[in-house]
Amino acid sequence: MHHLPGVVPLYTALEMRTVDRVTVDEIGVPSAVLMERAGMGAAAEVLQWFPDARRIAVVCGPGNNGGDGFVAARHLAAAGRVVEVLLVESESKVRRDGQAFLDVLTKLDIPVRRVNVTAWRSAFEQTDLIVDAMLGTGVSGEPKPPFEAAIRAITDTRLPVVSLDIPSGVDASDGTIAGAAIMADLTVTFHAPKIGLAIAPGRFHAGRVKAIDIGIPAQVEEPLRQGIATRALLATVPPRRRDGSKYDSRVLVVGGSLGMAGAVSMTAQAAMRAGAGICWAAVPDRIAEALDVAVPEVQFRGQHSDELGRLTVAAAERLEELAGRAGAVVFGPGIGDSDQVRALARWAVRAAPVLVLDAQGISAFAGDTQALAARDGLPTLLTPHEGELARLLGVTPDAVRANRLETVREAARQTQATVLLKGEDTIVCLPGGDFLVCKGHRAQATAGTGDILAGTAAALLARGLDPALAGACAALACSLAAERAAVTLHADGVIATDLLERLPAALAGAALGEEGA
Repeated sequence: MHHLPGVVPLYTALEMRTVDRVTVDEIGVPSAVLMERAGMGAAAEVLQWFPDARRIAVVCGPGNNGGDGFVAARHLAAAGRVVEVLLVESESKVRRDGQAFLDVLTKLDIPVRRVNVTAWRSAFEQTDLIVDAMLGTGVSGEPKPPFEAAIRAITDTRLPVVSLDIPSGVDASDGTIAGAAIMADLTVTFHAPKIGLAIAPGRFHAGRVKAIDIGIPAQVEEPLRQGIATRALLATVPPRRRDGSKYDSRVLVVGGSLGMAGAVSMTAQAAMRAGAGICWAAVPDRIAEALDVAVPEVQFRGQHSDELGRLTVAAAERLEELAGRAGAVVFGPGIGDSDQVRALARWAVRAAPVLVLDAQGISAFAGDTQALAARDGLPTLLTPHEGELARLLGVTPDAVRANRLETVREAARQTQATVLLKGEDTIVCLPGGDFLVCKGHRAQATAGTGDILAGTAAALLARGLDPALAGACAALACSLAAERAAVTLHADGVIATDLLERLPAALAGAALGEEGA
């Protein structure tokens, strides 16, 4: 995925260690040079973002992260700041490169002291800003007691915090948090972002993330399996053919129920706004007429419904031809739950050449992911939120929330489908575990935006994108549309339908203010 336009590589801790090792052992760049550049660059970012911070405490562990902190402390002192270096463990544990830079601090009379576990509460009484250089990317799991005490004391101060490479306590490789963790205002990460800075809960501990060059040559880079998708990825969306017709991109939406007509309506409208030439929507007959009047661009096909206004499996025979003709089928928005709906979902899995499963369409396969894997490579995209993914895998929503990457990878593996886990850190994961992270917007945390995402993805599939690109581009476009809406309306008051008319410009990747360009 690293070669796609607009994808910023994300590193695991192991991948970053490998790049460091090759740079030092095979290319011959001294490790102290990398540490010097890291600390010097971090100090420059602290001075830029916190120019009024005069008294700075640099809290250092014994490893390379602490060494980066020693260098940063020296440069901050040289810039006129009052700097104190606080050691979490004894000086005797400091590693070789770090020890050399610690010796420099001593010769320059920059204060360095070890803080005992019980003394952290009073360690920051004369401090404006804290630099976290404790654990770095090489440590995972719950912080040991000396580090836990320091982390909790730093959190209690409510002072601004700058973390070096990754906030201490956050797992760099997956964003999980096993115990106490720093809540940073700024994370200065070295060479390139780490996965833990992009995926919740680590994402929400990182604050603003700034990646800086520390002198690792481009020649040592290896292809990575994951990255952050930026709006430049939208360049992969193919333009509609000038000599084409409405039948070039056809979407069928199956969904809706009494009281949930809005969901299927928004999905169908999103598909049209995202470039579907024609959209059919199979809905219960009790809501078809009203939808037909409300949304004239969509062809609503009323189907037999049960006494509660939900679709029945009788729709399958009538929809067989449409499903085969559609460039993509969306199943699930507003469809409700019943034995009949679950049977209809299994028909969709068998009949749709290209399938987007959303909402109850996903929950219909709880405990039966093999039924989805039986599609045997046919393009398939699942678009769950945390609760729907939890039901699919038979785990709790809290388990998904605590380890989003592991659970979305497990879902993609079990279903052999591309899985898009919605959130402010939307993850689009392939069956083999490769993934893209797409930044969401807080205005999307409102009912109906998931329906719009499903319709957008279906249109992009119908236009020829593969499931991963369709999912990522749909997530990016919906985020951009929400951003546009928030500028006009304020984020707290945006509703899902506000995204619809902003989708075309968002998909075109136009900057804010360029809607008429």
